[in-house]
Amino acid sequence: MKTKHTKGEWKVVGKWIKSGNKIIATLWAKKNPKQEQANARLIAAAPDLLRALQGDEENCVPNAQTILSQALLGNYEAVKSMLRELCSIHATAIAKAENKTTFKQTNLSKSH
Repeated sequence: MKTKHTKGEWKVVGKWIKSGNKIIATLWAKKNPKQEQANARLIAAAPDLLRALQGDEENCVPNAQTILSQALLGNYEAVKSMLRELCSIHATAIAKAENKTTFKQTNLSKSH
């Protein structure tokens, strides 16, 4: 799938969303600065969120089949590892949108 949006990492810089030195968007919410910053973070995270969803589209069925087969074989450590990897892609994109430096990992260590 060819990308049509501005490539590169998007970052919040003051009232702008930038990729490198290029301004992608300017935010105007003078009455609610907290909301403005939340909107900016969400916009800046859009490429990461898109990549996570595109990865789902391309890998969902093969990953689900692999995870299911490993579970049926009783290889629960492999299942937990694969699920952690899948979840971390989404969690990283969400953490960026919510202005969190880390994400809380789902507890997959409980027994089946």
